[in-house]
Amino acid sequence: SGVIHSFDLTKSRITEKREWHDCVKLSCDKGKTVGNPEKCAYLLKQLA
Repeated sequence: SGVIHSFDLTKSRITEKREWHDCVKLSCDKGKTVGNPEKCAYLLKQLA
């Protein structure tokens, strides 16, 4: 399990030609991940 250091609300896109998407970036002692709120909730459960 990891210790979460921060949550960041951000926008990202896969390439310049793709649309922007709202996302949440989680930072913990095991690295960073960017995903949708459902994925972030799942990852939080995995880190708990």
